Amino acid sequence: MMEQQKTSNIFSPQELFSYSGAEDCRLQSVLDEKLYLSKPIVFNDVNELSLKYSSSGLLEINEKDLFRAFLTIYDKPFHELHDNYLLNEEIHTFMLRFFKTQLELTSEPILATTRDIMERIHQRLNGALIKCFIPLKNNSLMWAHYGNEFQGICVHYERKITILGNNKKFFRNIEYSDRKVQCSLVDVLFKSHELFYKLLLTKHTDWSYEREVRYCEFPGDEHMNQKKGKLVPIPSALKATGVTFGTHCAPDFIVKWATEILEHGLKCFYLHGFHNPIDLDSSYLINNGRRIREIWERNRNGMAHKIE
Repeated sequence: MMEQQKTSNIFSPQELFSYSGAEDCRLQSVLDEKLYLSKPIVFNDVNELSLKYSSSGLLEINEKDLFRAFLTIYDKPFHELHDNYLLNEEIHTFMLRFFKTQLELTSEPILATTRDIMERIHQRLNGALIKCFIPLKNNSLMWAHYGNEFQGICVHYERKITILGNNKKFFRNIEYSDRKVQCSLVDVLFKSHELFYKLLLTKHTDWSYEREVRYCEFPGDEHMNQKKGKLVPIPSALKATGVTFGTHCAPDFIVKWATEILEHGLKCFYLHGFHNPIDLDSSYLINNGRRIREIWERNRNGMAHKIE
């Protein structure tokens, strides 16, 4: 049950970064001390959240719990028995015998179809909200992949504590594995929280270079049917400290937002070339950001070099 070969990411950085496209709403949320949490269905890896379901391990629980699980899955036809099965030994014995016979005849789950199990799990996961962070500053792969090919932004955060003391709001490092998360009906019915955490916090080893850290929230059942994410107050574990604009980020966008960012007491940088961030101050913004525009032109023409 949920055993897998994996490599744990034990890296626990104090600085985290969020790369994205250059959008007004993203920077406004930073200034408003908000954090946009996405639904798991928008993850860019189509194999993420996939799992391997197995009927093994069902007999590891005692007979009473096993029978209760049976009645839970088939809630409608056996609803009347749900509260009385322990009082009726004949029914209890019959159902257990039926269950064990079926288990010997088929390798498929018999308490519910695999599709039923998957739908239940993904319905619950749909209630989660996620924010992904990377502990890699000014990383070319991150800029190319998540920062819209150096046209976007990177928000800097200070991580104040490692784990929030709440199982509905938590910070965790991603674990990387070359196998899918494995589970059985026992996990679904009796260890669901552990299973959900495994699914939300496991990625294939191909992504291990990211050393990703995730902030997760489970706001409740009312959010399960919503398709969009949610803007929430920034958690106590985080503090935004600055923003870096990508090498090819539009100069008008930089000038507009650099002014606001500096006024809010945050650091502001412009990535000159691909690895040399310039620490922007008010001198770069005078004359409609003339110095920024000159540097941007050099970057666009492939003439990036250190500015003295």
